[in-house]
Amino acid sequence: MYIDGVNLKLSADELSGTYTTPVRDIGYVASFSIVIDAIAAISTSLAFDTDAVRKFSSSATLRFTGGETAGDLSFEIKTSEDNIVWTDWKKHRKGDFYCRYFQLRMTMHRDALDVDLVCSRFDYWADLPDVDETGSDEVTDADTGKAVVFTKTFQQEPIVNVTIIDGTGVYYRHISKDSTGFTIKLYNAAGASVVGNFEYHAHGI
Repeated sequence: MYIDGVNLKLSADELSGTYTTPVRDIGYVASFSIVIDAIAAISTSLAFDTDAVRKFSSSATLRFTGGETAGDLSFEIKTSEDNIVWTDWKKHRKGDFYCRYFQLRMTMHRDALDVDLVCSRFDYWADLPDVDETGSDEVTDADTGKAVVFTKTFQQEPIVNVTIIDGTGVYYRHISKDSTGFTIKLYNAAGASVVGNFEYHAHGI
């Protein structure tokens, strides 16, 4: 396969070919959903205004590059936690992959050499599932506040919302917050730190 402008194409004398992505480093080891969005189309060399009657088509398979075809692209993946030990190539499937590094391999196939098949889009990304944690706790020391340690694992610092459920506190402030937990203090209407019970909701990845 070779790059022709913004498309991937098969060499003139090949019925099938492969394209392998560079090694991608996500940054840390976790369970990622690795998603692929790709289009293979048979080029028709049509211009935008070739059809004098219809300027815009409602077809779900007609692209500027031609008519989209199903089953002409297949994908494999291999993963690694340390960029040293790698899995074997295996068929890409919907689901999570526990890794830090990954590579994808795309195979494109056409039935005849005179079929001008092109891959006009090959997008892929690693997505972490959302993580939510809820809980309740109590500030018993107004001066130091309350430190909460998350029971779930967050890869990045989450958003934390707090609801004061009793006491004289009317607002709160985060004294500290990171991916492992947070510390808050409660304040009354006069701005003095107070004790009280609260609930929290942490949302992140």
